[in-house]
Amino acid sequence: MKQEDLIKTCEKCFNNWFTKIRNLHLKGIVRASGNIYCATEVQTFESSDHFIIELAGSQPIISFKPIKAFKKTIKVKNSTNHLIGGLEIKDINKKKALLSIEKCRKMHYIQCDFFSGINSNFYKDLGLGGGKEEIYEIPFFIDSESNYILLDNCKMSYHFNDLKYFYRVISFALFIKKNTKKEALARFLISTFDNQLKSQYPAFMGVFIDTKPNLRFRQELLSLANQPVHETRIDDFINQHNALFAKALNYKGARSNIELKIIDKKGWDKSSLIPDYMMEREDGSYDILDLKKGLTKNNLTKGGKSRRRLTSYCYELVAQLEGYKRYFESPLNSQWALDNFGIKMNYSPRLIGIVGNQNSFFREEIDEALLVHRDNIVLFSYNDICDLLSSKTKFS
Repeated sequence: MKQEDLIKTCEKCFNNWFTKIRNLHLKGIVRASGNIYCATEVQTFESSDHFIIELAGSQPIISFKPIKAFKKTIKVKNSTNHLIGGLEIKDINKKKALLSIEKCRKMHYIQCDFFSGINSNFYKDLGLGGGKEEIYEIPFFIDSESNYILLDNCKMSYHFNDLKYFYRVISFALFIKKNTKKEALARFLISTFDNQLKSQYPAFMGVFIDTKPNLRFRQELLSLANQPVHETRIDDFINQHNALFAKALNYKGARSNIELKIIDKKGWDKSSLIPDYMMEREDGSYDILDLKKGLTKNNLTKGGKSRRRLTSYCYELVAQLEGYKRYFESPLNSQWALDNFGIKMNYSPRLIGIVGNQNSFFREEIDEALLVHRDNIVLFSYNDICDLLSSKTKFS
């Protein structure tokens, strides 16, 4: 199957499915104990043996808008590694997996949660924990011969090598052999969806119920922060939930990717700057926010307590933020931003950076390293953002 056919087939089938669920919900035929949501995007991946179709994002089914299909298929090392992208396990084999899927020719349906070595309130708050704890290194092993492996609303978290924690949520993922014809894929998706409607206990694949405020957004944000994805992928996801993100940080709004033209060119070697977000305060002034990856190979600080400093990756984030601040220190630049975008900047705006996850961002070390920088620079991990969203803490 060609990549283009894969993407178009998935986009059409899922849009038809979610439209059908929305119509049934509006008629009162499909009901739930909480708000019903579905995905906003579909991403395709390619391993040596499989195409992998994965849904992400969330939107109320009652106001469903057609999902966005990413036009590029991302290549991954192998099918099993795609599920555990945040972990580096050199020797992946079925003996290390809780569930091994081998030579499966018909649909293998999986809907479950896995956790190992995790017993913190943080993970329980994200919908994991409790029950019998299993000890394993990876949740799944998928061999090269298996076809039509379907994961629906799965969550995984586990402790790895006594040092790292991993978290992953999958709204919907389908693994198909690369030699599958587009017609066969379409028939499979349509028949699988139709069979769900006829089932005594329908699962409504790709659809979920959110009974806690912001829960799914927190789950998917932290999941992205545990995967080897570029910050633009995280930015796309946050932008779909713009209002939630702004509220978490106690802002009135978040305006993304505004291109700030440099009028006063003294000391600049570029024509414009594009901060990830301009965060609007209640008084109408703005702070500046930039994103970096959640998954990093190393800690974000280095050196001992007396010489604590940021790594080059983290320092690059700080330098970007300080560059945006310098832009607004010029009256010409500041006036241009006000005239063209209504952006009013205080003398000392807060500069906010989001980077790293539970394996690389350690608050005490970060704060020690920031002592030599401006007082108005604040760094958060993606875990911190999830805490703010759950209203455990307040940012002011």
